[in-house]
Amino acid sequence: MFLWRAKGKSDIGYLLQVDSNPAPDHEWGYSCDYKALFPFKNPVNIKDLRSDSFFDEWSPLKRNLQGKAFRIQENYWRRLNQIAIRKDPDYKEIVSKILAIPIGMIEDFKASEYVSAFQDLQMAPRYKQMLLANYHAPNRTLTASKMAKAMGYDGFGAANLHYGTLGGLVGEKLGWHPLPEFKVNVLVDFEKENNEWLWIMRPAVAGAIELLGWDEDPSTIPEEIDKPIYEGAVKRIPINAYERSTRAREECLFHYGCKCSVCDINLSDIYGEIAQGRIHVHHLKPLSEINSEYQIDPIADLRPICPNCHYMIHLNSPPYSIEELREMINSNRKRHE
Repeated sequence: MFLWRAKGKSDIGYLLQVDSNPAPDHEWGYSCDYKALFPFKNPVNIKDLRSDSFFDEWSPLKRNLQGKAFRIQENYWRRLNQIAIRKDPDYKEIVSKILAIPIGMIEDFKASEYVSAFQDLQMAPRYKQMLLANYHAPNRTLTASKMAKAMGYDGFGAANLHYGTLGGLVGEKLGWHPLPEFKVNVLVDFEKENNEWLWIMRPAVAGAIELLGWDEDPSTIPEEIDKPIYEGAVKRIPINAYERSTRAREECLFHYGCKCSVCDINLSDIYGEIAQGRIHVHHLKPLSEINSEYQIDPIADLRPICPNCHYMIHLNSPPYSIEELREMINSNRKRHE
Protein backbone atom coordinates (compact mmCIF):
# COMPACT_ATOMS: atom_id res chain seq x y z
CA MET A 1 0.00 0.00 0.00
CA PHE A 2 1.04 3.63 -0.47
CA LEU A 3 1.15 6.04 2.46
CA TRP A 4 -0.21 9.44 1.46
CA ARG A 5 1.25 12.27 3.54
CA ALA A 6 -1.45 14.91 3.76
CA LYS A 7 -0.31 17.65 6.14
CA GLY A 8 2.21 20.00 4.60
CA LYS A 9 3.41 17.55 1.93
CA SER A 10 0.54 16.13 -0.17
CA ASP A 11 2.62 13.29 -1.56
CA ILE A 12 3.20 9.53 -1.46
CA GLY A 13 5.93 9.19 1.15
CA TYR A 14 6.28 5.44 1.52
CA LEU A 15 5.42 2.04 0.11
CA LEU A 16 4.24 -0.03 3.09
CA GLN A 17 3.78 -3.73 3.71
CA VAL A 18 0.79 -4.62 5.86
CA ASP A 19 1.69 -7.26 8.47
CA SER A 20 -1.64 -7.73 10.27
CA ASN A 21 -5.37 -7.65 9.73
CA PRO A 22 -6.99 -4.25 10.26
CA ALA A 23 -8.32 -3.65 13.77
CA PRO A 24 -10.76 -0.94 14.98
CA ASP A 25 -9.05 2.30 15.95
CA HIS A 26 -10.76 5.24 17.68
CA GLU A 27 -8.73 7.84 15.71
CA TRP A 28 -8.29 6.31 12.22
CA GLY A 29 -11.25 3.95 12.10
CA TYR A 30 -8.89 1.01 11.48
CA SER A 31 -5.19 0.43 12.04
CA CYS A 32 -2.70 -2.39 11.37
CA ASP A 33 0.90 -3.41 11.85
CA TYR A 34 3.17 -2.50 8.94
CA LYS A 35 6.73 -1.97 7.83
CA ALA A 36 8.15 0.50 5.33
CA LEU A 37 9.43 -1.16 2.16
CA PHE A 38 10.54 1.96 0.33
CA PRO A 39 10.86 5.62 1.37
CA PHE A 40 10.48 7.81 -1.73
CA LYS A 41 13.25 10.38 -2.21
CA ASN A 42 11.33 12.25 -4.92
CA PRO A 43 7.71 11.40 -4.10
CA VAL A 44 4.70 11.51 -6.38
CA ASN A 45 2.76 14.57 -5.26
CA ILE A 46 -0.66 16.04 -5.85
CA LYS A 47 0.66 18.30 -8.64
CA ASP A 48 1.87 15.21 -10.54
CA LEU A 49 -1.59 13.69 -10.30
CA ARG A 50 -3.46 16.84 -11.30
CA SER A 51 -1.22 17.39 -14.32
CA ASP A 52 -1.86 13.84 -15.64
CA SER A 53 -5.20 13.58 -17.50
CA PHE A 54 -5.23 9.85 -16.68
CA PHE A 55 -6.42 10.78 -13.17
CA ASP A 56 -9.12 13.25 -14.24
CA GLU A 57 -11.91 10.84 -13.26
CA TRP A 58 -10.17 9.25 -10.24
CA SER A 59 -12.61 9.75 -7.38
CA PRO A 60 -9.99 10.05 -4.55
CA LEU A 61 -8.31 12.91 -6.41
CA LYS A 62 -11.67 14.61 -6.96
CA ARG A 63 -11.97 14.59 -3.16
CA ASN A 64 -8.42 15.97 -2.80
CA LEU A 65 -7.45 12.62 -1.27
CA GLN A 66 -9.41 13.54 1.84
CA GLY A 67 -10.17 10.41 3.81
CA LYS A 68 -8.54 7.59 5.71
CA ALA A 69 -8.07 4.90 3.04
CA PHE A 70 -8.76 4.40 -0.65
CA ARG A 71 -8.85 1.28 -2.77
CA ILE A 72 -6.68 1.80 -5.86
CA GLN A 73 -8.03 0.12 -8.99
CA GLU A 74 -5.53 -1.84 -11.04
CA ASN A 75 -5.17 0.66 -13.89
CA TYR A 76 -4.54 3.55 -11.47
CA TRP A 77 -2.14 1.40 -9.43
CA ARG A 78 -0.05 0.75 -12.56
CA ARG A 79 -0.09 4.43 -13.51
CA LEU A 80 1.01 5.49 -10.01
CA ASN A 81 3.88 3.02 -10.22
CA GLN A 82 4.87 4.36 -13.65
CA ILE A 83 5.11 7.91 -12.30
CA ALA A 84 6.91 6.75 -9.15
CA ILE A 85 9.59 4.97 -11.21
CA ARG A 86 10.05 8.00 -13.45
CA LYS A 87 10.58 10.24 -10.42
CA ASP A 88 12.58 7.75 -8.34
CA PRO A 89 14.39 5.19 -10.60
CA ASP A 90 15.57 3.10 -7.61
CA TYR A 91 11.93 2.16 -7.03
CA LYS A 92 11.97 0.04 -10.22
CA GLU A 93 13.78 -2.78 -8.39
CA ILE A 94 11.11 -2.82 -5.68
CA VAL A 95 8.37 -3.05 -8.29
CA SER A 96 9.93 -6.03 -10.06
CA LYS A 97 11.26 -7.98 -7.06
CA ILE A 98 9.03 -7.28 -4.05
CA LEU A 99 5.74 -6.38 -5.71
CA ALA A 100 6.35 -9.00 -8.43
CA ILE A 101 4.91 -6.71 -11.09
CA PRO A 102 6.55 -7.47 -14.47
CA ILE A 103 8.44 -4.40 -15.61
CA GLY A 104 6.75 -4.76 -19.00
CA MET A 105 3.45 -3.96 -17.29
CA ILE A 106 4.61 -0.58 -15.99
CA GLU A 107 7.04 0.71 -18.62
CA ASP A 108 6.43 4.42 -19.14
CA PHE A 109 7.32 5.71 -22.60
CA LYS A 110 6.74 9.25 -23.80
CA ALA A 111 4.36 10.32 -26.55
CA SER A 112 7.34 11.30 -28.72
CA GLU A 113 8.71 7.75 -28.43
CA TYR A 114 5.39 6.30 -29.57
CA VAL A 115 5.43 8.76 -32.49
CA SER A 116 8.82 7.40 -33.61
CA ALA A 117 7.60 3.81 -33.23
CA PHE A 118 4.43 4.47 -35.27
CA GLN A 119 6.40 6.21 -38.01
CA ASP A 120 9.05 3.47 -38.18
CA LEU A 121 6.36 0.81 -38.52
CA GLN A 122 4.67 2.30 -41.58
CA MET A 123 1.65 0.48 -40.19
CA ALA A 124 -1.11 -1.12 -42.23
CA PRO A 125 -4.31 0.94 -42.57
CA ARG A 126 -6.27 -1.37 -40.27
CA TYR A 127 -3.84 -0.74 -37.41
CA LYS A 128 -4.25 3.03 -37.67
CA GLN A 129 -8.03 2.58 -37.76
CA MET A 130 -7.89 0.49 -34.57
CA LEU A 131 -5.87 3.15 -32.78
CA LEU A 132 -8.31 5.84 -33.89
CA ALA A 133 -11.30 3.76 -32.79
CA ASN A 134 -9.76 3.44 -29.32
CA TYR A 135 -8.80 7.13 -29.28
CA HIS A 136 -12.28 8.36 -30.16
CA ALA A 137 -14.15 5.94 -27.86
CA PRO A 138 -15.75 7.55 -24.76
CA ASN A 139 -12.97 8.12 -22.22
CA ARG A 140 -10.66 6.43 -24.79
CA THR A 141 -11.99 3.15 -23.42
CA LEU A 142 -13.58 0.25 -25.27
CA THR A 143 -13.88 -3.52 -25.26
CA ALA A 144 -12.68 -6.08 -27.78
CA SER A 145 -16.30 -6.60 -28.84
CA LYS A 146 -16.78 -2.89 -29.57
CA MET A 147 -13.48 -2.77 -31.43
CA ALA A 148 -14.61 -5.72 -33.55
CA LYS A 149 -17.84 -3.95 -34.42
CA ALA A 150 -16.08 -0.69 -35.33
CA MET A 151 -13.62 -2.58 -37.55
CA GLY A 152 -16.13 -4.90 -39.20
CA TYR A 153 -14.62 -8.09 -37.69
CA ASP A 154 -16.82 -11.13 -37.15
CA GLY A 155 -16.00 -11.36 -33.45
CA PHE A 156 -13.85 -10.08 -30.60
CA GLY A 157 -11.21 -12.76 -31.21
CA ALA A 158 -10.06 -11.03 -34.39
CA ALA A 159 -9.88 -7.69 -32.56
CA ASN A 160 -7.74 -9.27 -29.81
CA LEU A 161 -5.46 -10.85 -32.40
CA HIS A 162 -4.88 -7.75 -34.54
CA TYR A 163 -4.61 -5.21 -31.71
CA GLY A 164 -2.29 -7.55 -29.82
CA THR A 165 -0.13 -7.95 -32.94
CA LEU A 166 0.09 -4.17 -33.26
CA GLY A 167 1.05 -3.90 -29.59
CA GLY A 168 3.87 -6.37 -30.11
CA LEU A 169 5.18 -4.53 -33.18
CA VAL A 170 5.08 -1.18 -31.39
CA GLY A 171 6.70 -2.67 -28.27
CA GLU A 172 9.60 -4.00 -30.32
CA LYS A 173 10.16 -0.58 -31.91
CA LEU A 174 10.12 1.02 -28.45
CA GLY A 175 12.68 -1.47 -27.16
CA TRP A 176 10.17 -2.67 -24.54
CA HIS A 177 11.85 -5.74 -22.98
CA PRO A 178 10.46 -8.01 -21.93
CA LEU A 179 7.20 -7.43 -23.75
CA PRO A 180 4.12 -7.78 -21.50
CA GLU A 181 2.32 -11.12 -21.50
CA PHE A 182 -0.60 -9.47 -23.30
CA LYS A 183 1.09 -7.42 -25.99
CA VAL A 184 -1.90 -5.09 -26.37
CA ASN A 185 -0.79 -3.72 -22.98
CA VAL A 186 1.85 -1.74 -24.90
CA LEU A 187 -1.06 0.41 -26.14
CA VAL A 188 -3.65 0.16 -23.36
CA ASP A 189 -4.19 -0.41 -19.67
CA PHE A 190 -6.75 -2.99 -18.52
CA GLU A 191 -9.67 -2.83 -16.16
CA LYS A 192 -12.36 -5.48 -15.71
CA GLU A 193 -16.00 -4.39 -15.66
CA ASN A 194 -19.04 -6.69 -15.73
CA ASN A 195 -16.90 -9.70 -16.67
CA GLU A 196 -15.45 -7.89 -19.70
CA TRP A 197 -12.02 -6.34 -20.04
CA LEU A 198 -11.84 -2.66 -20.88
CA TRP A 199 -9.02 -1.35 -23.06
CA ILE A 200 -8.02 2.08 -21.71
CA MET A 201 -5.67 3.83 -24.12
CA ARG A 202 -2.38 4.86 -22.53
CA PRO A 203 -2.09 8.67 -22.30
CA ALA A 204 1.23 8.60 -24.19
CA VAL A 205 -0.40 6.70 -27.08
CA ALA A 206 -3.19 9.28 -27.25
CA GLY A 207 -0.55 12.01 -27.15
CA ALA A 208 1.29 10.41 -30.07
CA ILE A 209 -1.91 10.29 -32.14
CA GLU A 210 -2.39 14.01 -31.52
CA LEU A 211 1.25 14.86 -32.31
CA LEU A 212 0.92 13.00 -35.62
CA GLY A 213 -2.33 14.81 -36.42
CA TRP A 214 -4.22 11.54 -36.77
CA ASP A 215 -7.03 12.86 -34.56
CA GLU A 216 -7.83 15.11 -37.56
CA ASP A 217 -7.82 12.17 -39.97
CA PRO A 218 -7.15 13.55 -43.48
CA SER A 219 -8.64 10.44 -45.08
CA THR A 220 -12.17 11.48 -44.09
CA ILE A 221 -14.46 12.56 -46.91
CA PRO A 222 -16.86 15.53 -47.17
CA GLU A 223 -19.89 13.68 -45.83
CA GLU A 224 -17.98 12.07 -42.97
CA ILE A 225 -17.61 13.77 -39.60
CA ASP A 226 -14.38 14.65 -37.88
CA LYS A 227 -14.59 17.30 -35.14
CA PRO A 228 -16.30 17.94 -31.74
CA ILE A 229 -19.70 16.46 -30.94
CA TYR A 230 -21.39 19.86 -31.26
CA GLU A 231 -22.00 20.56 -34.94
CA GLY A 232 -23.38 23.18 -37.24
CA ALA A 233 -20.96 26.09 -36.90
CA VAL A 234 -19.80 27.19 -40.35
CA LYS A 235 -16.06 27.65 -40.79
CA ARG A 236 -14.26 29.06 -43.84
CA ILE A 237 -11.76 26.97 -45.72
CA PRO A 238 -11.59 27.11 -49.55
CA ILE A 239 -15.36 26.59 -49.40
CA ASN A 240 -17.86 26.80 -46.55
CA ALA A 241 -17.95 23.58 -44.56
CA TYR A 242 -19.55 22.42 -41.33
CA GLU A 243 -17.54 21.38 -38.31
CA ARG A 244 -18.08 17.70 -37.74
CA SER A 245 -17.19 15.13 -35.11
CA THR A 246 -14.92 12.10 -35.37
CA ARG A 247 -16.15 10.98 -31.99
CA ALA A 248 -19.72 10.93 -33.31
CA ARG A 249 -18.55 8.84 -36.27
CA GLU A 250 -16.89 6.29 -33.99
CA GLU A 251 -19.92 6.10 -31.69
CA CYS A 252 -22.07 5.46 -34.76
CA LEU A 253 -19.79 2.61 -35.88
CA PHE A 254 -19.57 1.15 -32.36
CA HIS A 255 -23.37 0.84 -32.50
CA TYR A 256 -24.04 -0.13 -36.14
CA GLY A 257 -20.73 -1.64 -37.27
CA CYS A 258 -19.18 -1.17 -40.72
CA LYS A 259 -21.88 -2.84 -42.83
CA CYS A 260 -23.72 -0.54 -45.25
CA SER A 261 -27.18 0.31 -43.93
CA VAL A 262 -28.56 0.16 -47.47
CA CYS A 263 -26.97 -2.76 -49.33
CA ASP A 264 -25.41 -4.69 -46.39
CA ILE A 265 -21.95 -4.69 -48.01
CA ASN A 266 -18.84 -4.64 -45.82
CA LEU A 267 -16.07 -3.01 -47.87
CA SER A 268 -13.37 -5.23 -46.37
CA ASP A 269 -15.14 -8.29 -47.84
CA ILE A 270 -14.44 -6.81 -51.29
CA TYR A 271 -11.14 -4.91 -50.92
CA GLY A 272 -9.49 -6.74 -48.05
CA GLU A 273 -7.65 -5.22 -45.11
CA ILE A 274 -7.09 -1.83 -46.74
CA ALA A 275 -10.84 -1.24 -46.30
CA GLN A 276 -11.02 -2.57 -42.72
CA GLY A 277 -13.03 -0.14 -40.62
CA ARG A 278 -13.65 2.13 -43.65
CA ILE A 279 -17.16 3.28 -44.41
CA HIS A 280 -18.90 6.60 -45.10
CA VAL A 281 -21.11 8.03 -42.38
CA HIS A 282 -24.35 9.60 -43.59
CA HIS A 283 -26.28 12.33 -41.78
CA LEU A 284 -29.98 11.54 -41.94
CA LYS A 285 -30.63 15.27 -41.63
CA PRO A 286 -28.29 17.06 -44.11
CA LEU A 287 -25.97 19.53 -42.39
CA SER A 288 -26.67 22.03 -45.17
CA GLU A 289 -30.15 22.44 -43.68
CA ILE A 290 -28.77 23.32 -40.24
CA ASN A 291 -27.77 26.93 -39.65
CA SER A 292 -27.37 26.97 -35.88
CA GLU A 293 -25.44 24.70 -33.56
CA TYR A 294 -27.10 21.52 -32.44
CA GLN A 295 -26.03 18.47 -30.48
CA ILE A 296 -25.82 15.46 -32.75
CA ASP A 297 -27.00 12.05 -31.55
CA PRO A 298 -24.64 9.55 -33.25
CA ILE A 299 -27.14 6.70 -32.92
CA ALA A 300 -30.26 8.56 -34.03
CA ASP A 301 -28.76 10.92 -36.62
CA LEU A 302 -26.01 8.89 -38.35
CA ARG A 303 -25.79 5.67 -40.36
CA PRO A 304 -22.86 3.83 -41.98
CA ILE A 305 -23.28 3.87 -45.78
CA CYS A 306 -20.97 2.47 -48.48
CA PRO A 307 -19.61 5.05 -50.99
CA ASN A 308 -21.81 3.82 -53.87
CA CYS A 309 -25.03 4.01 -51.88
CA HIS A 310 -23.95 7.31 -50.39
CA TYR A 311 -23.48 8.77 -53.85
CA MET A 312 -26.90 7.52 -54.96
CA ILE A 313 -28.60 8.93 -51.86
CA HIS A 314 -27.38 12.42 -52.79
CA LEU A 315 -28.53 12.26 -56.41
CA ASN A 316 -31.81 13.66 -55.20
CA SER A 317 -32.60 16.88 -53.35
CA PRO A 318 -33.61 16.39 -50.64
CA PRO A 319 -31.54 13.18 -50.41
CA TYR A 320 -33.28 9.83 -50.77
CA SER A 321 -33.97 8.04 -47.52
CA ILE A 322 -32.24 4.76 -46.71
CA GLU A 323 -35.59 3.00 -47.07
CA GLU A 324 -36.21 4.53 -50.52
CA LEU A 325 -32.81 3.47 -51.82
CA ARG A 326 -33.17 -0.01 -50.37
CA GLU A 327 -36.53 -0.33 -52.14
CA MET A 328 -34.89 0.73 -55.44
CA ILE A 329 -32.32 -2.06 -55.05
CA ASN A 330 -34.96 -4.68 -54.22
CA SER A 331 -37.23 -3.60 -57.07
CA ASN A 332 -34.36 -3.73 -59.57
CA ARG A 333 -33.35 -7.20 -58.39
CA LYS A 334 -36.90 -8.51 -58.85
CA ARG A 335 -37.01 -6.99 -62.33
CA HIS A 336 -33.95 -8.99 -63.35
CA GLU A 337 -34.91 -12.29 -61.75
